[in-house]
Amino acid sequence: MSTPPLVRLVPAVLMVAALGSSSASASASAFHPADRYDCYAHQAVTGGEAYVVSYRFESGHRYAQGIKAAQGKGLARTLSKGRYKRSGARIVGLSGALRHDYAYLAIQRNDLAPVKRGGGFASLGCYDAAAKPPAPPAPATGPGAFPVGTYACYRTYQQTNGSYGFLFAGQLEFWSDGTYMGSIRQDGWNQQGTTINFTGGSLWSTYTHDVGTWYPAGVTIPHAEVSPTPGQLYTLVVRSTQPNEVNPPMTEFTGSTPSSFNYCKQS
Repeated sequence: MSTPPLVRLVPAVLMVAALGSSSASASASAFHPADRYDCYAHQAVTGGEAYVVSYRFESGHRYAQGIKAAQGKGLARTLSKGRYKRSGARIVGLSGALRHDYAYLAIQRNDLAPVKRGGGFASLGCYDAAAKPPAPPAPATGPGAFPVGTYACYRTYQQTNGSYGFLFAGQLEFWSDGTYMGSIRQDGWNQQGTTINFTGGSLWSTYTHDVGTWYPAGVTIPHAEVSPTPGQLYTLVVRSTQPNEVNPPMTEFTGSTPSSFNYCKQS
């Protein structure tokens, strides 16, 4: 029995370590070591942002964690103080709440993203208070607003003996500010009716040209009989727009490694 290699989107905790020098330098401008960063949790149900906590960075690699002030770049209430170090595209806490709560803050294009000690991003985005605040959800078109949040994606594939297999294809996370995370969090995506367009990032690049279709009521994956839950419904289907691309393909079960599109459900 022949099984194609498992192709996964790069886990977040490994991705940051693997960033090239050009990516690291490009993202470096997201961090200004004299500003306050306000952290928001992304609400999958409403598509909005809920304020959680702030980090106020100061000279001498010091920082304070607390509640943001109504005006200015200060804190209305300080909860913890500590020191940090800058390591490439990471802000690593040496003491205080940042050291206790997270492995590091990843410096990204639009924000600082807390990375958990066990691996993977926490569901927070920390934005420079001196810059533009997180954008409100864009007006929905068609059947309503596509639910932001984390989606686990799967696909089925045909083996050389004619039977079918089932595998995990990766994870996607959508934010209401038009960014999403495949390998890293980047611009961008937008909704047009039931079409989810990717305009940048790992799903729209030099080598990848994908588009999604939202099925609010859900659809089943082809050859679902090989999946652990044959009746499972998937609400986002991602396919390529180019005939020479695979994983996912432009047309299902074609080419040298026949497989379905990527079928995703919120996790």
